[in-house]
Amino acid sequence: MVSLNGLPGVAQPAMQEGKYVGTLIRARLKGEGGGAPFKYFDKGSMATIGHHAAVAQSFGMKFTGPLGYLMWGFIHVQYLIGWGNRFVTLYSWMRSLSFSHHRAERVITFEQAHDALPPAHLGPCDVSHLQRKHA
Repeated sequence: MVSLNGLPGVAQPAMQEGKYVGTLIRARLKGEGGGAPFKYFDKGSMATIGHHAAVAQSFGMKFTGPLGYLMWGFIHVQYLIGWGNRFVTLYSWMRSLSFSHHRAERVITFEQAHDALPPAHLGPCDVSHLQRKHA
């Protein structure tokens, strides 16, 4: 995992830092003081791990499986900008969940990523891996 200044290299600290810097710039433009130093608040972590499954940890509680997946989806949509983006995302998810029960569209495996590229885009190690795999 990536860490910068003791903070995890994910969106949560970046969003909080962005809000802090915006407030700081606004205060300085008004001629006000610098304010308190930035303090990160860890809200928890979430990740999808498969079709209808996710892990979530927040405020000392852990959730997995379908409940974790619902929590991940709710939080993901909550942080999207604009109602149009939220609606389109929800529609796309509902459609894929209704009509493609065996397709995990948010899970990318090594084989899927390499099989999708034509051989011209693969390095010599990747081509030999595919040749062994399909032999």
